[in-house]
Amino acid sequence: MSKLISGIYSKGPSDYSAERRARIVQEQSQKAWRERGIAMIPVDDLVSDWDRQAVTNIANRLYGGRRDAK
Repeated sequence: MSKLISGIYSKGPSDYSAERRARIVQEQSQKAWRERGIAMIPVDDLVSDWDRQAVTNIANRLYGGRRDAK
């Protein structure tokens, strides 16, 4: 017996799902900061080169280097 699957799934993930994931990550980040004092800041969101490098240095010291380091 063949499965009936809508053609919508053949187009891959929708833009909506990417927006939803981004919103969920943002909500989780806010909750982590407010409840546990954990700041989750994407390095690419930091405007100042000095701030970006400072956060990168701290993260590298605590967690090791990134696999996709630029």
